[in-house]
Amino acid sequence: MPSVRAVADFLLRCGIDADSPEQSDLLSPLRLQKLLYYAQGYALAVTGRPLFDEPIRAWRCGPVVESIYHAHKHIGAQGIAPDPMPPGDPLDRREQDIAWMAWKEYGQYSASRLQAMTRSEPAWLEARGTMPPGEKGNAELSPETLACFFRERLRAMAREKNLPDPLADWQADEDFAAGRSVPLSALRIRARA
Repeated sequence: MPSVRAVADFLLRCGIDADSPEQSDLLSPLRLQKLLYYAQGYALAVTGRPLFDEPIRAWRCGPVVESIYHAHKHIGAQGIAPDPMPPGDPLDRREQDIAWMAWKEYGQYSASRLQAMTRSEPAWLEARGTMPPGEKGNAELSPETLACFFRERLRAMAREKNLPDPLADWQADEDFAAGRSVPLSALRIRARA
């Protein structure tokens, strides 16, 4: 399992346009936090396992991974440049695919829009409980609630686009990797374009 710093660095690199660095989309710390939440939700929904091992907390500004908050709090709302020396082990292909899914779906949104979205979703609401909106909190978001919510979200997105169940493909990939027999039609390549 990669470190949360490695996942964060991958997401930061998703916004970098190597051909046109001036067109790059540097993420603010708040925006990065919300994308980490979405990547973790997708990982739990798709694989049943977390993408990174640090908990996500229900702070008043939405879901937050504390170590990433402390690493970037001095930046304010400015964009974060990726680390020239990426931390820890790189993400494997499956981990990259999951983080890329989160980027493709949510990277287009502003920090304030992502904040509003995440604060209206079940895992954050459940962890906050009856706390008033402006009150500080540090409760951990439930991985089970995240998995359930994102499984349904992925399936709903597929239904809207008239696509087959996206989670079935991931299971077929796991079966294939484990040496279990899988029909060729069940394996689809997820392109990053």
